[in-house]
Amino acid sequence: MLERFDPYISPHYKVSDFPEYKLEDKIFVFEDRIFGWIFDVCEKMYAYKIPYIEFAILKIICSCFELLGKHIKGYEGNKDSSKYFEIGFHSIYYKDYEKRAADLFYHYIRNPIFHSGFVTSNVWITENIEHAFGYAQKDILKLNIPLLLEDLKSEFKWYISDLRNKNNQQLRENFEKRFDFEAKDLKEILSAEDESEPNQQP
Repeated sequence: MLERFDPYISPHYKVSDFPEYKLEDKIFVFEDRIFGWIFDVCEKMYAYKIPYIEFAILKIICSCFELLGKHIKGYEGNKDSSKYFEIGFHSIYYKDYEKRAADLFYHYIRNPIFHSGFVTSNVWITENIEHAFGYAQKDILKLNIPLLLEDLKSEFKWYISDLRNKNNQQLRENFEKRFDFEAKDLKEILSAEDESEPNQQP
């Protein structure tokens, strides 16, 4: 008999670790994914003092805004990137940064990284600013990568904490909608494997 396909669904857990896969399990897996596959990796890059890592870290974390926005709203689809990017962005920077920062980040960082691999020339990476974002002049965006990373980590900690609060029913329902949407391909693969497995003789 062939061994059943049992892939990792986060850095430390496989499908078989959650036979019932309840909502609390999904939140646990989500946390392990976000920190184990994204933030912990970035922290290790800093810990090992790898030179010129800022751009690599930016490429790793720039998807977090859209990811967060789609989970907050429970979006079941693959479109409307700018809409959900802005929702995620303003869930973090709802007080200190206006829409302009979100627009510049989306058009000069997010889109170029995803489509061509680099940011545009009017993005300046520097640690000589006190916040994650700053402006040099019109349409030039300054970016402090270590502070951006810390802001994202803090927001995801708060978001996961809110998800564990059972009083936040709508937030939890929306999270599960998005989580299940992203997991549907894996479910189909596992179901197809079960159907194709030959009957075993006694």
